[in-house]
Amino acid sequence: MSTVLVVDDDTQIAQILADMFEAAGFKTHAATSAEQAMHYIHADPGIVLMVTDVRMPCVSGIRLAEMALAERPTLPILLMSGYPGGTGETPPGWPFIRKPFRFADMLAMVRRLITPPTK
Repeated sequence: MSTVLVVDDDTQIAQILADMFEAAGFKTHAATSAEQAMHYIHADPGIVLMVTDVRMPCVSGIRLAEMALAERPTLPILLMSGYPGGTGETPPGWPFIRKPFRFADMLAMVRRLITPPTK
């Protein structure tokens, strides 16, 4: 079973998303900080994707993504933000979804990101 790491400094959002991913058939870890997220990155090689909020205190989601990619260069990462300028902070070409979103839309993005391209 594939594992999704959900990172949001809002505990309720992190847990709701984790619950929704579990209902969709994924294992999950919910983290509320970059420190917790990196613990999971190191501890669980079964993580197939990280979903992270862009704006978080201390370490931004973009910096967290860079840290995670330094450890796991092929890890797909989906950034999310509810702030109007959220996409302005997102590096070009990085997958992004704006809050609020329909979970079905996020799930479709996640499935595209973790499915190898067909030849």
